[in-house]
Amino acid sequence: MKYFMENYKLSGVICTIHIGGIYVKSLKQKLLSLVGSVDGTHFGFQVPSKDEYMFFNRKGFHGLNAMIICDHKYKVLVKNSNYGGASHDSFVWKHSEEWGLLEQLYTEKGFNVLVHCDSGYTTEPWCVVLYAVAAEDSTDAHFNGVHAKARCIIKRTKGVLKAR
Repeated sequence: MKYFMENYKLSGVICTIHIGGIYVKSLKQKLLSLVGSVDGTHFGFQVPSKDEYMFFNRKGFHGLNAMIICDHKYKVLVKNSNYGGASHDSFVWKHSEEWGLLEQLYTEKGFNVLVHCDSGYTTEPWCVVLYAVAAEDSTDAHFNGVHAKARCIIKRTKGVLKAR
């Protein structure tokens, strides 16, 4: 995989971005690190006999909503399939041990470990998400483009897991 690197200033923060990770250095030289990308995916199965409604997902079939976190080398770091398909990705993420750990690192230790998240996730200091509104040719639009390319890694990882 070819990596590229770019530096730019974004809201008082100097960012070095490359496909496979965003490493952010603040003007105070406090380093933040990106551990991977998080996303949900649905794995289907036969209609369960109990609590059927909890497993029927928005895609029209029954299954589990599995949260996956992978790194820039497509290595699955975390998988969580504890919730039925009716659960939203952000619900699974917010109720995971990993979310709690990142929150604890941020609030108690002052250390920020980042993960890529798509727009379906809530904005948290440890979640790197796209800007909802970005003017064409702006720094925000550029960030969105690079972020979208980096998020392709989790999409490809899910494709490999599902043998697509």
